Amino acid sequence: MHHHHCGSIITPRKPRNYYARLAAERQRLLNPVEVPPPPPPVTPTITITGLSPNSATRNTTLTVAVLGNNLLPGDTIVWDGGQVATNYIYGGQVTTDNVTTGNVARTVMVHLARGAEVSNELPFTVT
Repeated sequence: MHHHHCGSIITPRKPRNYYARLAAERQRLLNPVEVPPPPPPVTPTITITGLSPNSATRNTTLTVAVLGNNLLPGDTIVWDGGQVATNYIYGGQVTTDNVTTGNVARTVMVHLARGAEVSNELPFTVT
């Protein structure tokens, strides 16, 4: 009679944290992670009250004064989405270096930036 020797069956060992990972995975499936909402737009903390001038014809190079309240040295004028060199005159006014209106009739939005703070936006009309 042939004697069949049963070797012990080797099962590959599971990594030690296998069950913890499994539990974490099950937990994750049960409680999907909330996707954080996009950050709210920055609330304006600087007040600007006017642009001088607030309109110009196309293809004009000019300096624009931004009028406001409690303006500070270092406040930067953002013209059409890009920061421009800014001159501090006094607490009620800063001015751009030369800006160009471009060759399209449109509205350019202007605001001030101060570190992470921003002002309200005012429209500059290019005609």
